[in-house]
Amino acid sequence: AMTDSSAWVLMHLKQQNPQLFSYVMKKLFSPTEGAGLSFLRLPMGASDYTASATYYTYCDERSPDLGRFSIAHDKECIIPALKEALGLNPEIRILGSPWSAPAWMKTNGKLVGISAADKAAGATCKLRSDCFETYADYFVKFIEQYRAEGIEIWGVTLQNEPSV
Repeated sequence: AMTDSSAWVLMHLKQQNPQLFSYVMKKLFSPTEGAGLSFLRLPMGASDYTASATYYTYCDERSPDLGRFSIAHDKECIIPALKEALGLNPEIRILGSPWSAPAWMKTNGKLVGISAADKAAGATCKLRSDCFETYADYFVKFIEQYRAEGIEIWGVTLQNEPSV
């Protein structure tokens, strides 16, 4: 997976030691000089492995028309790291996978799940039914904005851990 933290580590390595960065990237992604990794899972927003101080999605503020949707966070490290990988192996397939819908789209109003005790008490952590179409549009915006950055998304999943 090209998580926020893995991209952060790679791009900081590039700044600190460009030769080692080049070596690592070739060993990971080059089909002729390395493992030739050709499939990457890309979290759509924060995952468990984020270099950020907090979890985030691409639309953290309530915005039913998704006018506030932005992949700006990814432009610092994730997109540059993906472009480096794709430069070595243009055949890489990228699978977008959200860890959470934006909190305002969920019944618990949070990016994190619920505890067993909360669940036993009747709390839920599901996508609100009035947000189904908006969440589908969220996926489309993700694909479109990555395409605008020159990165094609091969596929998407609805959720990383659907039972949580």
